[in-house]
Amino acid sequence: MTMVDHVLREDSLIVDGNAMLLDVGLPWFRSVPLSCVNGLIVTIGEHRFSAHELQIQVNGQFISVDKLPELDLGEWYLQDRKQIKIPALVKQGQLQKVRVEFEMVIPNIFPTPDKPAHLPMVSQAELHVK
Repeated sequence: MTMVDHVLREDSLIVDGNAMLLDVGLPWFRSVPLSCVNGLIVTIGEHRFSAHELQIQVNGQFISVDKLPELDLGEWYLQDRKQIKIPALVKQGQLQKVRVEFEMVIPNIFPTPDKPAHLPMVSQAELHVK
């Protein structure tokens, strides 16, 4: 088992109208404030989507992923899956290579006195589109 095994699951990629929804979890070791999840990038096949192109569902609403560091939206708990809306459409039943990259800022671990730990996370899997 690796630290990022929980990030993507077999049923994570879903068609939603003219977009895709990707259910994403955090690495197994801890929950963090949503503002500590930075630089989320999703790649589906050969198409790479940056944080300014993606939206995340928080409290029933989709907000731009690139706004997370500046907003106080509470915790992202380990048991929670967050839906990421991706402006792409892939046919149901297809097998797609999916890669999720982000940086977790760990607010109470300081490798140097003035800077919290920044941990890069990468998870990838081949997923069937639901």
